[in-house]
Amino acid sequence: MLSQYWARAKKLWPGWAENRVERGRTRPPGLLYSVDETPPRAVLIMAALQHVALMSNSLIYPIILGREAHLSPDRLLDFVSLSMLASSVGTS
Repeated sequence: MLSQYWARAKKLWPGWAENRVERGRTRPPGLLYSVDETPPRAVLIMAALQHVALMSNSLIYPIILGREAHLSPDRLLDFVSLSMLASSVGTS
Protein backbone atom coordinates (compact mmCIF):
# COMPACT_ATOMS: atom_id res chain seq x y z
CA MET A 1 0.00 0.00 0.00
CA LEU A 2 2.86 2.35 0.79
CA SER A 3 4.41 1.60 -2.61
CA GLN A 4 1.25 2.93 -4.29
CA TYR A 5 1.67 6.26 -2.53
CA TRP A 6 5.38 6.31 -3.34
CA ALA A 7 4.65 5.67 -7.03
CA ARG A 8 2.06 8.44 -7.03
CA ALA A 9 4.49 10.84 -5.34
CA LYS A 10 7.12 10.07 -7.98
CA LYS A 11 4.56 10.74 -10.67
CA LEU A 12 3.28 14.01 -9.18
CA TRP A 13 6.65 15.44 -8.07
CA PRO A 14 9.41 13.87 -10.15
CA GLY A 15 12.19 16.14 -8.85
CA TRP A 16 11.26 15.55 -5.21
CA ALA A 17 11.48 11.76 -5.40
CA GLU A 18 15.10 11.75 -6.61
CA ASN A 19 16.25 14.30 -4.05
CA ARG A 20 14.62 12.57 -1.09
CA VAL A 21 17.04 11.37 1.58
CA GLU A 22 16.15 8.35 3.67
CA ARG A 23 16.53 9.11 7.37
CA GLY A 24 16.19 6.76 10.27
CA ARG A 25 13.97 7.58 13.20
CA THR A 26 15.69 9.70 15.78
CA ARG A 27 14.58 10.07 19.35
CA PRO A 28 13.89 13.62 20.61
CA PRO A 29 16.37 14.65 23.30
CA GLY A 30 13.83 14.79 26.16
CA LEU A 31 12.17 11.42 25.45
CA LEU A 32 13.18 8.67 27.87
CA TYR A 33 11.33 5.70 26.36
CA SER A 34 10.03 5.16 22.85
CA VAL A 35 6.70 3.52 22.04
CA ASP A 36 8.25 0.08 21.64
CA GLU A 37 10.26 0.17 24.86
CA THR A 38 9.09 -0.82 28.33
CA PRO A 39 10.29 1.15 31.36
CA PRO A 40 11.98 -0.74 34.21
CA ARG A 41 9.69 -2.52 36.67
CA ALA A 42 10.48 -0.07 39.50
CA VAL A 43 9.37 2.86 37.33
CA LEU A 44 6.14 1.04 36.41
CA ILE A 45 5.36 0.26 40.06
CA MET A 46 5.97 3.84 41.16
CA ALA A 47 3.79 5.18 38.33
CA ALA A 48 1.01 2.75 39.30
CA LEU A 49 1.19 3.79 42.95
CA GLN A 50 1.09 7.44 41.94
CA HIS A 51 -1.97 6.78 39.79
CA VAL A 52 -3.77 4.96 42.63
CA ALA A 53 -2.93 7.78 45.07
CA LEU A 54 -4.32 10.43 42.74
CA MET A 55 -7.47 8.46 41.93
CA SER A 56 -8.16 7.75 45.61
CA ASN A 57 -8.24 11.50 46.26
CA SER A 58 -11.14 11.84 43.84
CA LEU A 59 -13.10 9.18 45.78
CA ILE A 60 -13.18 11.30 48.92
CA TYR A 61 -15.90 13.56 47.47
CA PRO A 62 -18.52 10.81 46.93
CA ILE A 63 -17.82 9.49 50.44
CA ILE A 64 -18.34 12.95 51.94
CA LEU A 65 -21.52 13.48 49.91
CA GLY A 66 -22.85 10.04 50.86
CA ARG A 67 -22.19 10.62 54.55
CA GLU A 68 -23.87 14.03 54.46
CA ALA A 69 -26.87 12.47 52.70
CA HIS A 70 -27.07 9.88 55.53
CA LEU A 71 -26.82 6.92 53.15
CA SER A 72 -26.72 3.42 54.60
CA PRO A 73 -23.38 1.59 54.26
CA ASP A 74 -24.72 -0.49 51.36
CA ARG A 75 -25.99 2.59 49.53
CA LEU A 76 -22.71 4.41 50.24
CA LEU A 77 -20.78 1.53 48.70
CA ASP A 78 -23.05 1.61 45.65
CA PHE A 79 -22.63 5.39 45.39
CA VAL A 80 -18.82 5.15 45.50
CA SER A 81 -18.85 2.31 42.96
CA LEU A 82 -21.00 4.33 40.59
CA SER A 83 -18.74 7.35 40.98
CA MET A 84 -15.75 5.14 40.07
CA LEU A 85 -17.63 3.89 37.01
CA ALA A 86 -18.54 7.45 35.99
CA SER A 87 -14.92 8.49 36.42
CA SER A 88 -13.67 5.67 34.22
CA VAL A 89 -16.24 6.41 31.50
CA GLY A 90 -15.44 10.12 31.67
CA THR A 91 -11.72 9.64 31.26
CA SER A 92 -11.81 7.08 28.45
